[in-house]
Amino acid sequence: MESLVEHRYTFEGPGSTSPKDMIRLSIGLEDPADLVADLEQALERAAKEDR
Repeated sequence: MESLVEHRYTFEGPGSTSPKDMIRLSIGLEDPADLVADLEQALERAAKEDR
């Protein structure tokens, strides 16, 4: 099983009832330290792109 992150608003489009700032995490069976490291890396990258 793999872990996934999705931004519901992007998938659903302008008519979405999901908040624009919500992400959904579907956590798999990876080692918790690996999950934390991957999430930190993704958030750092997103913060850089948002500048």
